[in-house]
Amino acid sequence: MPLKFKHIRKYLAVYDQVSVCIHETGDYENFFEARSIPEKYDDMYLYGIGKYESLFINHDGEEVWLQCTEIRLSYTPRFGNTEEENND
Repeated sequence: MPLKFKHIRKYLAVYDQVSVCIHETGDYENFFEARSIPEKYDDMYLYGIGKYESLFINHDGEEVWLQCTEIRLSYTPRFGNTEEENND
């Protein structure tokens, strides 16, 4: 069964830095805390998870490179795509 982001959200360490990347476009959004990731990603499919160094803008407006968890999401499931597997 393909996993959606909403299925893994509760397993993320809430205070870790996270970069959410969209597989199809390469667009990304960085969050200083995983608990700040908006619900707009919940119905996207998990494509992969890894460690990454990404550019964050801190509260003083300075750019800083930080190690973070990268969560790659996709509009379509990576494995399997039957109607039965896609039901929540």
